[in-house]
Amino acid sequence: MKSLLKDMENPLTRKGFTRAAVSQTGTELGGIKITFNPDNHQGVDAVVFTQVVPGGFTKPITNLTDLYN
Repeated sequence: MKSLLKDMENPLTRKGFTRAAVSQTGTELGGIKITFNPDNHQGVDAVVFTQVVPGGFTKPITNLTDLYN
């Protein structure tokens, strides 16, 4: 995946982030397709549950019982 931050202009702005995001096509992150276009800045229609774990990392939640382990 190409880095949005590398594509952004300085200084970092909302407009610059949006422009960099729209310029990326067919981006996939962990099996989830991310698509931006000039009229839709949502990126993903799916809801993905994650949990913040020690060290500040995120972990996908595949089963709600994972929250209690």
